[in-house]
Amino acid sequence: MKNLIYLIIPIYLFSLNACLSDFEKVPSDEIAVVTANFNVTNNNCTLPCTLTFANTSQNASNYLWNFGDGTTTTTASPTHNYIDAGTYTVKLTAFNAINDSATIQQTVTILEETFVEEKRWTQKKSFPGIGRDFMVSFAVGGYGYVALGRDPNKDGLSDVWQYDPVNNNWTQKANFVDGGRIGATAFVINDKVYVCGGTSSSNNENASVWEYDYRTDTWLEKENQFPGTNREGMFSFVINDKAYVGGGDGGNDLWEYDPVYDAWEQKADPFKNIYYGVIFVLDNKGYVATGYSIEEDSYVKTIQMYDPQTDTWQQKNDFPGLGRAGAVAFVINGQAFLGTGFLRIPSDLELKDFWQYQATTDSWIQKSDFQGEARDQTINFVINQKAYIGAGLTLTNYLNDVWEYDCP
Repeated sequence: MKNLIYLIIPIYLFSLNACLSDFEKVPSDEIAVVTANFNVTNNNCTLPCTLTFANTSQNASNYLWNFGDGTTTTTASPTHNYIDAGTYTVKLTAFNAINDSATIQQTVTILEETFVEEKRWTQKKSFPGIGRDFMVSFAVGGYGYVALGRDPNKDGLSDVWQYDPVNNNWTQKANFVDGGRIGATAFVINDKVYVCGGTSSSNNENASVWEYDYRTDTWLEKENQFPGTNREGMFSFVINDKAYVGGGDGGNDLWEYDPVYDAWEQKADPFKNIYYGVIFVLDNKGYVATGYSIEEDSYVKTIQMYDPQTDTWQQKNDFPGLGRAGAVAFVINGQAFLGTGFLRIPSDLELKDFWQYQATTDSWIQKSDFQGEARDQTINFVINQKAYIGAGLTLTNYLNDVWEYDCP
């Protein structure tokens, strides 16, 4: 019996040692060690800017990127569009099959657009009429026009002037037949010009609508007036041969005008009533930007976009410059620009900065300043993809200079 016991014990110890030996022989490199790394293409680029990130991590199967601007992705090798200049810390965390992780980070730099020093502004022949503000201006038939407005004595004007960009000269045309008019709005549909609203020389706001035919140099009053309250400082824009008119000092509303039937139809109200804001049209949508808010008693940065197909307004990102009224905005080569203007709160200030709107990213890029004096309430029309602005008012003077802006 004792011999049997001694025989079993060595067998048991041998088996245990064999198990321990097998465990110790498991190679450590079978547990993959994850490493994180990446390369950046297009770092230190100028807005608008897209960076490409090439993932070179090892032994990883899942990834988490943080681009430092509040956005993330789990794509292995992503691209990312930055809309604001600055320095950002980009962090990549890589995970292996058993969820071990490794992290690496790099900084990337996005630069403001470098102002192009080549000449964009060219001075043209000065406007020969009386210095003025609160005028209307428009382009039709390959000519630019300036009409109506307020003279230095604060009286309404009725004269009309035509600018020929080919010969760089001005010609006086037939006066507006309803007397002086201050702060009206004007729009062009099928080569006919329509002037609406404003304050007459007798200091009465009105809602009359007048049609101007540049071919015959004649004015015709339309039967149906603007159906909203009498007012000045309205905005107007045209999409698909219909005009959209609203805002101003008389109410927060929007009306569609169909010149074929001389008919008005009320549409959805904007989010905010704007007085002497600016407008531009991109992709068949109307943008109403900046201006003075009577309710808030402030010069605003608000951008409101109207879609006539759905009769809806959408609030866009605020304009990044100072809030202002009496600015200019125009579209050339499918690009929208906004600049100049004034504000009176908290102090009097005339502006000359210029900005370009990026509709795809709902963002703005600052351009080189307007090369004339800072001003507001200026001439503003586009002919053959060149914009013309000028005249208007500074803090102390009425101006007559005119400038052409060319953006290839």
